[in-house]
Amino acid sequence: MNDWIQELEKHLHESLKEVKPGSIVSGKIIKISENFAFVDIGLKKEALLPIEEIKDRKGDFILSEGDEIEVLVIGKEPQEGLYILSFKKLREKNLWEELKRAYKEKRPIEVRVLALNKGGYEVEFGFLLKGFMPFSQAFFKDKPENLESLIMEKIEVEILEIKNESFIVSRRKILEKEYQRKRDSLINKINTGEPIEGIVKKKVEGGFLIEIEEILTGYLPYKELDWKRIDNPSEYLKIGEKIKVKALSYDPVKEKIKLSIKALLPDPWEKVSQKYKEGDVVKGKVSKIFDFGAFIELEPGIEGFIPAKEITWNKKIKIDEILERGNEVSALILEIKPSERKILLSLRKLQPDPWIEVAKNYQLGDVVEGVIEKFLPNGLLVELTPELTAFIPLKEFLKDLKAYKYKKELTEFEGFKVGDKIKGKIISIDEEKRKIQISYLKYLEDLENKEIEDYKINAKKTTFITFGEIFNKKIN
Repeated sequence: MNDWIQELEKHLHESLKEVKPGSIVSGKIIKISENFAFVDIGLKKEALLPIEEIKDRKGDFILSEGDEIEVLVIGKEPQEGLYILSFKKLREKNLWEELKRAYKEKRPIEVRVLALNKGGYEVEFGFLLKGFMPFSQAFFKDKPENLESLIMEKIEVEILEIKNESFIVSRRKILEKEYQRKRDSLINKINTGEPIEGIVKKKVEGGFLIEIEEILTGYLPYKELDWKRIDNPSEYLKIGEKIKVKALSYDPVKEKIKLSIKALLPDPWEKVSQKYKEGDVVKGKVSKIFDFGAFIELEPGIEGFIPAKEITWNKKIKIDEILERGNEVSALILEIKPSERKILLSLRKLQPDPWIEVAKNYQLGDVVEGVIEKFLPNGLLVELTPELTAFIPLKEFLKDLKAYKYKKELTEFEGFKVGDKIKGKIISIDEEKRKIQISYLKYLEDLENKEIEDYKINAKKTTFITFGEIFNKKIN
């Protein structure tokens, strides 16, 4: 009984409901067929909504079965008397009202880019309203090479103008505001020393260019890649690789920023003073060899330096004859300067000291022979042994000092040249300063005195010669 009463009330309600063309009604999509969507608008029969009304320009459905919608009654089907509905006409009316409100409130809207047009892009709002975006308003900085990359993209824009059932929008202002927001956030990270994410864009001389949040481009030097030595730094990072860096310096006027990866890593030098002491013997690998010395990696990020003179006592042996890159060596720590990131090492201090034997082998007054190594403004360097060099002061080489005209790279003088042997008399031995001085003039003087003595002795022998000795010499 109650069901019959409810059905009667429903029938009376439907018969009293006034629906005519131009009416706006609410309904629910019951079924979607090939040509129509059937919509229940509260009458005995469903109304018809043409299928094109619920598809976008690509042919994709924008509504589905079960959706509740508001539609405009635009007519009646003559055969069965079904009402014809329009979703787009009412939606178009509502969209224009929404567009005008957004323009008045200076509120951004979302549009879809449909196609390239002369001087810009055709855009669509709410799948229905067509507008225009000039190229000058489409980009903030550089225009992309492929202008079609924006087509079918949904973008946020500001409304510049509404006129003649069309509208003009700007993406540039949105991008500019977003850029400024990101830039302010990035500058804050730079100033506070926070880690920054960037993308490797290019290899340049001495480092890489890193793009940061599409806002700034920074320079990452090779030496800032890691604390440890990198053999081939140009291959350390790949183009397009995402990395985290820290800003070391920033020039807001020139917008130049210097970056570092290693600044985000623990500094191995902070614990050097605790791990190493002067006088310790340490082991390490030869990382680089130069004419002036060699670098030894004690651990990743910690290197010591051996000056050329501290590699061997033998001056004739070249560095690369003793050391080879990658070889492990033991060395003595001479000095540690953590603040300067320097550790001074020595190999020769672990070898027998030739000066220990000097006192045994050399005495004042001894005549020694050596090879001239070099002419100096104040004298000559003479090699006595591969490990020991003596010095001949100029006044101990020449009687007339004015005759010595020193020139740079002088290799020959007074009949002597570099590489010639020369004798001299030891006139000074300073073990503390490790210096031996010899005198060529005193050697000549002693030689001359000896010849005179020998002559005198021979003269005496000649004075007392007998007639028989003379006769025998004549016969012989």
